[in-house]
Amino acid sequence: MGDAHPDSLEKRVDQLEKAFERLERLTARRLRSDDTRETIPDVSGLIPGATESVQVSPATAPETVALDEKLRGREDRTRPSPTEIQAEIERRRADTQTSKGWLDGFLSTENWLNKVGIGLLLLGLVFLFKYSVDQGWLTPTVRLLLGVVLGIGLIFFSSRIYEEQRHLSLVLFGGGIASFFVTGFAAFQVFSLVSHPVAYAFLIAVTVITFLVSLKQDEPILALVGVIGGFATPFLLYTESGTLAGLMIYSSLLIGGACAIYLFQGWRSLLWLTVLGGWCVLGFGLISSAPFSADEAASDRMPMQLGILFTWVVFAVVPFYREILSDRDAPSHPALFSGDHLLGLSEQQRLYRRQHLFVHFTITPLLILLFSAPIWSLSDLASGLIILAGALLYGGAALAQFRREASKDFYPYHALAGVILFTISLAVMLDGKTLLFALTAEAVILHEIGLRFFGSETRALSHLLFAVVLVGLIERLSTPFGGTLPFLNPDSLTNMAVLAAGAFVSIRSPSRTEKFIYAGVVHVCLLALLYQDLIFLENGQGVVTIVWGAYAVILFVLGLIRNAALLRILGSVTLLVVVTKLFIVDLAALETIWRILLFMGFGGLFLLLSYFFKKLLAAEEDTE
Repeated sequence: MGDAHPDSLEKRVDQLEKAFERLERLTARRLRSDDTRETIPDVSGLIPGATESVQVSPATAPETVALDEKLRGREDRTRPSPTEIQAEIERRRADTQTSKGWLDGFLSTENWLNKVGIGLLLLGLVFLFKYSVDQGWLTPTVRLLLGVVLGIGLIFFSSRIYEEQRHLSLVLFGGGIASFFVTGFAAFQVFSLVSHPVAYAFLIAVTVITFLVSLKQDEPILALVGVIGGFATPFLLYTESGTLAGLMIYSSLLIGGACAIYLFQGWRSLLWLTVLGGWCVLGFGLISSAPFSADEAASDRMPMQLGILFTWVVFAVVPFYREILSDRDAPSHPALFSGDHLLGLSEQQRLYRRQHLFVHFTITPLLILLFSAPIWSLSDLASGLIILAGALLYGGAALAQFRREASKDFYPYHALAGVILFTISLAVMLDGKTLLFALTAEAVILHEIGLRFFGSETRALSHLLFAVVLVGLIERLSTPFGGTLPFLNPDSLTNMAVLAAGAFVSIRSPSRTEKFIYAGVVHVCLLALLYQDLIFLENGQGVVTIVWGAYAVILFVLGLIRNAALLRILGSVTLLVVVTKLFIVDLAALETIWRILLFMGFGGLFLLLSYFFKKLLAAEEDTE
């Protein structure tokens, strides 16, 4: 065989070099973990040439460390073997998968003992403080100083035992931060020993320190503690004299800082806690300031709206950009993307890892609308146009992402948000039959787009929209009709247009199940439409029976001629419904002459159908 293609060989060498650089950066972080891995899963195919799975047991753990030191200490920059590269990557992959057994870890003796212990300790200190207050032993200043000393002591002891007792160290650090927040709250709200700005500055400093320590120690749980404390600060230090502008500035800084950490660390728990806390703070500001009066346009309306818009931009851009960076730069920047990189994962695994973003990108624009609506008193047309602009923005973003390979995975998220916003804009600006017709047209267009371009997800969205249309149509068909000429009026024409759209979707659908469902729904609704328009005529029950019978015969005959089982089934069922109506309704409601004509007419019709049915079946057999 000839030599391998030079470009292919060079590409493999570059991949090996990047993998080796990644191992060097991650070795220090991996060595600090005192967990012993029993078995390392096979990730063959992650690195070209690495096809062997590696098993590591406790007995070989020292050899693993020796290999780490050997790789870390290379000075000649020689390339490691594929087996060495795979061993390091597998060990790192195992480190990132420890969360699968989080319940077992939480229930381990060490974890529940230290958590229960710190809780009991803090509770006991609360009892001690209360007892000292009741006895008059400690002045407010001394009590607060004790709280600060307790926090400093817990954090100091946490730093001393971090390398040996990592879990206990984190619990102690969280307890120290909690004591600081309680102290700040008590100093301002309970004892009034410090001013509001001083208390605010103290709690902000505690939050920032917690963030910095979480980054230094690479511990997401500490970042979560900082976010919880940061979002709790406005509630702990609430005063009626506070300004909405100040609250919006504070929440924007906290949301921006937490999302910046997520951008570089990829801690999904931090993202979702920030989303929850951010909207809670914004809701608190909205409730505390509502209702907005006309003279508050400059003082409260704009700060509130700007805070909402800033939150929208951060929540919309940062998670999306993080995923793009993770796909593009994970091999060259392993220190940033070791926790959530998608190297070596299948398409299904990649979509599963990003499910949380689907929810996030969908609910964010809806929350923007929900929080912005009470601020302004706009007309339905103005509100609808603003929502429509948002829908076009999301639709344009989805189209741009679909055209770029790097962001193609994300277009369904923004496309769904755009469709939802567009539907809401129609519901705001339109009503009645106009709205029903518009939603039907949107559903048909989505179904065709799904058939031609985007697949089953878009068609599923059209089905959901058709379900909404069906609810409105049922409400319209259940309303008594009267007054104008049957069928030739705007209401009936709108209803027939909706049914025609449903029939079109039934014909176009590639799924047999969808065809039957749409055809059955359209058929039942058409019978209801005929009944609604004809029942108010003279001898309306008899007219309805005749029209239903004629419609059923047409379906039945067409089903025989075209050998269409669906049409035959619908026609047969409708004929049975007609016979039932003859005995249950018409026999009591119609005059004698009508009963004679209907019973004799349908009896003869059924005999005629039976006669031609046999002939048509014979013709089909001859054709076959």
